Amino acid sequence: MEGLTVNQIVASSLDYERARVEFAMLRLSMVDVSFSSAADARLFANNSQSNFNSMNTQNDTLYKEIEVIQSHDPANAKADVDGNVYFVKIDPTKEMATLISATRAYEANTRAYNASSQMTRTALDLGSK
Repeated sequence: MEGLTVNQIVASSLDYERARVEFAMLRLSMVDVSFSSAADARLFANNSQSNFNSMNTQNDTLYKEIEVIQSHDPANAKADVDGNVYFVKIDPTKEMATLISATRAYEANTRAYNASSQMTRTALDLGSK
């Protein structure tokens, strides 16, 4: 089996961290989104999660359990006949922490890629002299 190059490792890491950033942003955007039924909320959250898992090359599932919160709000346009609306339980603090750590990891991988490219250029320049 052939070993991976630094560029291949960094590229896969960049893809993974980009997917984490996108997923955290998606979950943050769902914080106060109401649904007319618990099934709709679960379906939306499951579809979002499966999209992340399909992009993820490391088969890491960030969110296994999807919790739905029921709230009584008859004035809400999405309220069911009993006046209940449903929300996907999302912790904004956790999502912001994920967003920050994924962004920092992405930046670190970018620096590693640039350093690798610079070393390769320098080696080629030395070899041509």
